[in-house]
Amino acid sequence: MKGAIPTKESTKNRLKKAERTVSDPEEYAEIKALIRRGTYYDELTDEQKTQYCNYYGAHRKALEDIEQMVTGTFHFKLEPRKRPPTDAELEEIIKEVERIVDEERTKYNDQESPLEMD
Repeated sequence: MKGAIPTKESTKNRLKKAERTVSDPEEYAEIKALIRRGTYYDELTDEQKTQYCNYYGAHRKALEDIEQMVTGTFHFKLEPRKRPPTDAELEEIIKEVERIVDEERTKYNDQESPLEMD
């Protein structure tokens, strides 16, 4: 169900999966080796693509849809996953996004309405 609030049980399951990922670094040894070799995403098997997306923390369909939309291809080098931002970095990111949204809102609101131009 799209847009549904996650249940307590689904949240617990997602947390357990995340904990397994953190506690089992060897789970992604093959993916890490492919990254070190400079492998491209379109060279992976379906199973490896799914495993890479799990390692990276992205849904496969979302990653592929975005790549297709932005670059028009799946020919990109695998990248190591980035560390999550610290609380301070996250605060800065949020402030920057808020600034951009406020700036765009102001631009939009300052435009003359076509109905008012008459």
